Amino acid sequence: MTDELERQAEEVFARLDELGQGSMLEGVHTGNRDGLVPGEIATRPTHWRKKISSGRRVVVGVNRFAEADDELLPTLYIGPRSSSVSSNAWPRCAVRAPALTSTQPWPG
Repeated sequence: MTDELERQAEEVFARLDELGQGSMLEGVHTGNRDGLVPGEIATRPTHWRKKISSGRRVVVGVNRFAEADDELLPTLYIGPRSSSVSSNAWPRCAVRAPALTSTQPWPG
């Protein structure tokens, strides 16, 4: 599982590096601006939920080795609309956030 996680992370890093033309940070900014990052965030939970529900992805205590009397907890659902609202708000937040150095206290 660790090797698979590492492989997936390396794919994401390579994609961001390509988007940023050699800079992963610029790739994140570009991906966020173009809707790629919010889109991935919105679709990932659906993808995982389908895998878990079908049994292709085992989650101990959820779809395997669960106690019969375990109480089901409410699940937070973040849909595509939530992601688009968040990505539209991001530029406003970034503009309002003050630039701080490590020696400055947080304003407030």
